[in-house]
Amino acid sequence: MKYKILAVATGLLLAASLTSLPPAYAAASYGPVKNNETLWDIASRRRPSYDISVPQMMAAIRAQNPQAFIDGDINLLKRGTYLKIPVMPEVKQSAGKQASLASLRAEIRRLRGQLKTEQQHSATLAKQLKALQATQAATPSTTPLPEQAQVAQLQNDLMIKLQTELTELKQQVQVKDARIKELEAASVQVATLPNATNDPTTSVTPAQAQQDDAAMQAELTELKQLLEQRDTHIQNLQASLREASISIKRQYAESQELYGRLKELEPGNTVTAPQPPAEPGSTTPPNLTLAANPEADQTPTAPPEQAPVFTDQLTPPTATTETGKAEKPGTSLQNILEQQVSGSEDGKLPAPARVSLVVALISLMFILALLWRSLSQRRALNREEERLRAELEG
Repeated sequence: MKYKILAVATGLLLAASLTSLPPAYAAASYGPVKNNETLWDIASRRRPSYDISVPQMMAAIRAQNPQAFIDGDINLLKRGTYLKIPVMPEVKQSAGKQASLASLRAEIRRLRGQLKTEQQHSATLAKQLKALQATQAATPSTTPLPEQAQVAQLQNDLMIKLQTELTELKQQVQVKDARIKELEAASVQVATLPNATNDPTTSVTPAQAQQDDAAMQAELTELKQLLEQRDTHIQNLQASLREASISIKRQYAESQELYGRLKELEPGNTVTAPQPPAEPGSTTPPNLTLAANPEADQTPTAPPEQAPVFTDQLTPPTATTETGKAEKPGTSLQNILEQQVSGSEDGKLPAPARVSLVVALISLMFILALLWRSLSQRRALNREEERLRAELEG
């Protein structure tokens, strides 16, 4: 029994000694490598100490895992692979100053390539924004409401698409700005590394090492300038998008005013109210309040219930009057006209009937004018719609 207790105590002591081993000297592995995961990200999280720079850790991981890179490119890490994470002595032994400089330059090269790709994407967004502004200028306020609604919907969709992509580009710029700060801090750490003297293939003179450090700082400065240019370009695009949003709001106010007048002149018209435009930064068109146009503010979004105009639109009443006698049902418009025509000696319509006919003729002429204008402008609006759809699909 005594020997069993001694064996258990010895095992516990050995286990405690193994678990107390510092992480910097404990072997580890990482994997599988995920999509869009870079070696910089892995090295930054798994380096054994903050005294080890990220480029130095990248060089050590590459030296320990040559099979994990496509064509030996440090920026082409295979997805799904497992990496052996080197410990502190292995990092210091396998990653010198020249290897760390190479890792740092590789990360700068990767960021520069991403900036060029994003620059091409922002140029495409600038073209789409110009097309949106041209469409606004080509859509007059006298355009019929149905065609205005179609064009406004396409404009809203394109504006939301542009704003979403500009927001993503802005976030990418912020991420790269933080990465450049990490690169600057890492370059200072790499510059303090000693030059290798035991390996003739990697040893450099102090003058050459100074030139390498100066070249590294020049590359970082160039990368910062490229990032600042990208940030300025995105800010200009966002300002242009805000101007386009203001123009769309102005068109919306004019459409609201035209809609209100149309409902006054033609209560039975089934034209839907114009939809409020999208605000910059939103993904769905919000409610829009315009204080500059009192008539538009007083116009409800849904057409109010119109009072009946003629007696044949009324429901025959069943209630009695104060004297107890039942009210007579209303007479239809057709009966009124027949009675007035037959009751007049000269066969002419009385003054109230003539006024009703004049109002009906004016309403009919107004409807015909709207239809004529709609037909004359439909071809031009169809061209604009096709061009906008091509921009959205592109």
